[in-house]
Amino acid sequence: LALVAGAIVPKIIMSNLRQKLVEGQEWNWNPSSVPMGKLGDMGPLAAIYQIRLIIGLAILESAAFMNVIAYMTEHQTISLGMAAALLFAMFLKFPWRIRIEHWVRDEQKTLDQLRKFHK
Repeated sequence: LALVAGAIVPKIIMSNLRQKLVEGQEWNWNPSSVPMGKLGDMGPLAAIYQIRLIIGLAILESAAFMNVIAYMTEHQTISLGMAAALLFAMFLKFPWRIRIEHWVRDEQKTLDQLRKFHK
């Protein structure tokens, strides 16, 4: 269940934030003092990637933690195996540079297409 939620929930949130970006709605993605105009879409896209990653990893982490607790209280190896599988899923989501570059490029294309249809 956590693997499914860890994949679906971040995509739903990303879709909502992407729609706000396309429509030009304001949302507080820039807590720093960097001027918004200088970053273009890169600032909001970086924020969306970060939010998506944190939420997805938090879901997996909480499920892994609960499985470790279950193993410590019940001594069932299935719980330990599930915790290991969830940790491996977290490792697979690690933000490697090439993965981020591909994601930003794909999202920029998606934003451009959505903006054409939004007009």
